[in-house]
Amino acid sequence: MLNTILNANLITPKIMPKTKPPTPKQLHKIKKINTLIIVWLLVKFLYTISVNFF
Repeated sequence: MLNTILNANLITPKIMPKTKPPTPKQLHKIKKINTLIIVWLLVKFLYTISVNFF
C-alpha cells in the first residue's frame, strides 16, 4: 500500500510540463491531489479490513 502512495507521488509531478517549474498554485494542486489519493487509499484499506474481520 505504501508503495502505491510513493508511486502516486512520483507520477503526479511527471504529468506537469517540464518546460518551467510549477508555480506555488500548481504545487498546491499536486499536494491536494496526492492527499486525496492517500486518504482514498486509507479509506479503501480500512474498509477492506473491516469487511474481512466484522
